[in-house]
Amino acid sequence: MKRTAKANQKRISNADEFALRMVHELESVVVHPVTGSLMGLETLDDKVEYLNSKKLFRPRGGHWDRTGVSRMIKRVKELKQKKS
Repeated sequence: MKRTAKANQKRISNADEFALRMVHELESVVVHPVTGSLMGLETLDDKVEYLNSKKLFRPRGGHWDRTGVSRMIKRVKELKQKKS
């Protein structure tokens, strides 16, 4: 395997793991552990505000915006579909 191909695989793997961690963080806030009901963070703006307020920044240290959160959620959905 070429070095660049191996590096690209690692980059994609790291991005996937990061996206899964961030979405897991959002899901842990949204679903109440006891009742299972939704507690908030229904809109993209709510999710952006939550991630930025908890200082869970983007991989390169920037603040979240709606587009970034939307793409991250889409990435995780695609990952979950591939595993199924």
